[in-house]
Amino acid sequence: MAEQLIVVGIDPGTTTAIAALDLNTKKVLFLDSARELTVAKTISILIGIGRPVVVGTDKMNVPSFVQKVATKFGAKVVKPLLDLSAIEKKELTKNCQFRNDHEQDALACAIYAYDRTKFLLDKINKKVRSGQKEGISEKIKGMVIKKGTSFERAVEIIESKPRPKETRKPEPVKEETEYTKLLRRYNQLKKELKIKNSIIERLNLAMKNKNDHINGLKIENEKIMARKLTPERRDKLLNFKEQRIRMMQNEIYMLKGIIGSLRKEMKNQDLVDKIVADYKKSRK
Repeated sequence: MAEQLIVVGIDPGTTTAIAALDLNTKKVLFLDSARELTVAKTISILIGIGRPVVVGTDKMNVPSFVQKVATKFGAKVVKPLLDLSAIEKKELTKNCQFRNDHEQDALACAIYAYDRTKFLLDKINKKVRSGQKEGISEKIKGMVIKKGTSFERAVEIIESKPRPKETRKPEPVKEETEYTKLLRRYNQLKKELKIKNSIIERLNLAMKNKNDHINGLKIENEKIMARKLTPERRDKLLNFKEQRIRMMQNEIYMLKGIIGSLRKEMKNQDLVDKIVADYKKSRK
């Protein structure tokens, strides 16, 4: 297996697409799609590219295909709180090249997973530099990101000499409390809202640009009316401009609908904040 650490995005289906990004640079290392691609074949392809530490999906309910691939590599699965919308995937991949919708979706999964991992990756890189652990940095990243091991413990394990295996009693698994479940969901929702806020800002800018364009077309219409043209030529030009205006007005209406939908989802945050605050009070 190649040692390069990668972030993978998978869009499973009759036609399955796979995307792989370099964990350290976000560079697209692989993007392809094929019909009737099996889990085994997908695993074989990824082995030749690198070592997956994160596998992303665009579905809130992780597809079994994605889960099986992630389990094979012991990789962390990153999923959204709600299924990624077409507009979100378009925004994530706006500067990328792909051949079809399947590859776009796989790429969006990988980029979304990378962005969700970036904060942790930056923290690891900072500690690697301050602790002068560049020689074992990739092993540290693999353990911290995939297994949730602390940076200090990862360094200790990697640098320690191998010891003879001891038979130990398995420690009882601590059950996740209602509070920790709520807190985990709360933190995940915070990250989702940050992404949605960014998308809303971009959509508002796009809507402003379209309004400016409409105003420009209206000014052009006034100039056309003032020019000495044959009625046929004038009507043809005006009709063309009016069609452009109507088209842009429809696009603005659509953007408003998307923004409204995103803001409605974001209102749920107020409810989650209140629940967490009330729960914290009850525990004091």
